[in-house]
Amino acid sequence: MPDVYDMHVGLRWKAKAGTPWDGEIALWGFRIRPNALGQSWPAHGTLTPTNVDLLTELEDTAAYTIEWQHAANQATSTDFTQNTMKTVADEVRAAINDMKSSISSSYQLEEIRMQARMANGKSPGGSNKFFLKTPIAGGASGAFTPNQAVVLTHQSFAPGRKGKGRTYVGPVSSAVLTTSGLLAGASQTALATPWATMFTLIKNGGNVTPTNVSYPSFDFWDIQQVDVGDEMDVQNRRRRQRPESYTTFPLS
Repeated sequence: MPDVYDMHVGLRWKAKAGTPWDGEIALWGFRIRPNALGQSWPAHGTLTPTNVDLLTELEDTAAYTIEWQHAANQATSTDFTQNTMKTVADEVRAAINDMKSSISSSYQLEEIRMQARMANGKSPGGSNKFFLKTPIAGGASGAFTPNQAVVLTHQSFAPGRKGKGRTYVGPVSSAVLTTSGLLAGASQTALATPWATMFTLIKNGGNVTPTNVSYPSFDFWDIQQVDVGDEMDVQNRRRRQRPESYTTFPLS
């Protein structure tokens, strides 16, 4: 039973076949910590480990086909159990259904991954993968390039960068911008409100809390609000999956 400290929740979007960015992948994410620490909301403290069992099993539900790799024992724990992770996946799915009108229709959410992190920052055994039986497609026409995104900042009010987390939301539709090139107020609301509601519902579930984590000290700062600016951002570490097509112009 490995000791784990937190869980990374990842959303895997993929461009639909036949679209200009066919094969392109977009990843969103955030972190959750176990509530067994006995901390109150909002909280700051040092993460202490929780045990998980290594698993290799499949589960079929109405919403997902799940590949389990690790989970806490449901007989002795409430955090990071299979039931808790299913609840988190359901809250993610609900938030995306409320956000999809701002997302490019060329993309669809196909998979939610939850990966426990040990003291060395690595996973004890891969990721728990929730494959959506009905992928959630974006509902808006037009799209920016994959590295352009709206940034949702996970604010804890702790000083410095360590107290903030970020989710790069995209590819969004070009319709989210005003004619001046700034993010429209209605678009900010349409993206940030469901995300903040999702965090609240996960927190109020009583077993895990959305948080920002600092390694290697295992300090955590629980998320208190979601901020969104009025400018698009660039995910600098993003690499495109689609092979680029070139046109050459020889010198005469």
